[in-house]
Amino acid sequence: TDAGASTCVVSSLRFKDWIGPLDPVASLAQVGRLTPGTYTYKATQFSDRCVRRMTVHGAEVPDLEAEAACREALAVALREHVGFTAENMHEVEPRLVWYDKRGRPLTINFEETTALLASAIQALTARVAALEAQ
Repeated sequence: TDAGASTCVVSSLRFKDWIGPLDPVASLAQVGRLTPGTYTYKATQFSDRCVRRMTVHGAEVPDLEAEAACREALAVALREHVGFTAENMHEVEPRLVWYDKRGRPLTINFEETTALLASAIQALTARVAALEAQ
């Protein structure tokens, strides 16, 4: 699949060699180093991608339906998003980043990011429980 596309990865223990749990305190520190923000994609990344052609009776003509679908996707891509950059995640937890052929951060593996966030929540839960017990 393309990097960043949704996937279905097996999660059963029968497919894994158990390594060990994440350290909740370390996870909380990592989450604290992430920089959430807002962004829009650069229009130049998409500007020429919506020109679609098809061959009809030996002649190349515009594929207007494909172009319309592409323009709709472009409108979504160019709206304001919230998230992280792959570069920031690379600095914090490189195991959660996918890289391009030249080794540059490309995208974040959000499926596995959930485990980091859950571990950080466990650390906060333990802190709250300790404070409540005082």
